Amino acid sequence: MNATLLLGNGFAILAAAVELVLQGKQVTILSDGKPLGGHFAGLNLDGIDFDIGMVFVEESNLTEPGANLNSYDPSRRNDWTRFGDRASNWIRSKVDLVRAQTPMCMVSGTLIPDYLIANRLDGLTGRLSAQALSKIDPRHPTHKNNCGAYETLTYAEAAFHNHGHDWHQTYIEPFVKKVFGVYSTEFLARFHRAAWAPLYYPETLKLAFSGQSTGLAEYPFWTTPNGFVGQLVRNLHEILSKSPQVYINNQPLRTISRSGSAWTVTTADGELHQSRKLAIGTPAERICNLLGVQVAKTLPSASVSLLFAIVKAECIRSPHGCTLIVEESYATYRLTDHDAVAGLCPSWHRIVLEASPQSLAKLHPGKSMEAALLDELANLLGMDMLDARNLGAISILRCFTAQNTLPIPTSEMVAQASETATLLAKAAPGAKLTGGLLGYGVASLNDQLIQALTISQEFS
Repeated sequence: MNATLLLGNGFAILAAAVELVLQGKQVTILSDGKPLGGHFAGLNLDGIDFDIGMVFVEESNLTEPGANLNSYDPSRRNDWTRFGDRASNWIRSKVDLVRAQTPMCMVSGTLIPDYLIANRLDGLTGRLSAQALSKIDPRHPTHKNNCGAYETLTYAEAAFHNHGHDWHQTYIEPFVKKVFGVYSTEFLARFHRAAWAPLYYPETLKLAFSGQSTGLAEYPFWTTPNGFVGQLVRNLHEILSKSPQVYINNQPLRTISRSGSAWTVTTADGELHQSRKLAIGTPAERICNLLGVQVAKTLPSASVSLLFAIVKAECIRSPHGCTLIVEESYATYRLTDHDAVAGLCPSWHRIVLEASPQSLAKLHPGKSMEAALLDELANLLGMDMLDARNLGAISILRCFTAQNTLPIPTSEMVAQASETATLLAKAAPGAKLTGGLLGYGVASLNDQLIQALTISQEFS
């Protein structure tokens, strides 16, 4: 009864467990049959570590001095940044970091510095709409976190008014269409980062297009010295493995009930656990079923096809670190070379492709997903396919499609996520919810870390 109960396998659950254990508290983790760390744990394939596509660590310089963790607001976009110093210090105390190589974008066969996520606008050409918005216009990006017009404004509308139609159609729309499988008319502008898409001030783009300095610094990303951000999760596992205060049960959850102020949870092996302190980090559908919460129908989400491979370094003619592929001639929308990103030069490079299943079917009719992605990988790396086969230059370790893994931030999806969070809060009074259980857009590594620190502060 004295141990804190942590349900699920999300990163917030893992980080909260570590923080509580380091404070000398007793913790019971019931992971519901899944490995702790979730998406951020990565994959180990034939003894080789891969992150699941592009996984970087972000650090914020927007820290609010003296911000109280209890004031963290999941309904406020990127609220974790107010606690950026705490997040950065915590991560750096658990894993070493190195600056990741600047990502690139491929547009019309040309590689240019990444303008989608890294704010590199040098070398861009284009033009704005005939009349750029002023900052007092509610559609100006200044207001995106204050809601107002951005409660309903689609990304296509915001981009049209702030980026200009032509530039948007060439430099952004093909990318977001591959990521989400729908046009940018279908999702909300204030959640544009869910598709790794930018929303620039028109004043900034005007300067960039005229070749002037924008004053906008490159947004930096970080990885680990071994090019595997999942090393953070592995290090957290090691901390827990050395602590006598933690008990982990990996069996699926069977029941959750509450009597008075105490929670009782049973697992498939018949174990029973009780506590007055409960935190939850499972998928929404899973915990709703266990708590008997009725939610609306599941809304469409985007799927992603992934290929994990190792490639002989000597056969790579066109090296990449992390490249966001905008042009429509590829179904792949992102290539990540874990080794190049970290500045490593091994004889074999770990490479992950992320691609649109719909585009794969359209661009490669009659081919299997693996064969289609293999062709695209060889082309992107400048390799002749016949030579690649003869030299054994590419070894595919895994290829699969993750179905409905990216919730599309439509008005309906965001409203449903908010409603589900409200229903779960009522069904589990006093329990701490984490990740997507708190609403849409708060499942990033940093958001989950701040949620974990909040839990450990409240339960300590």
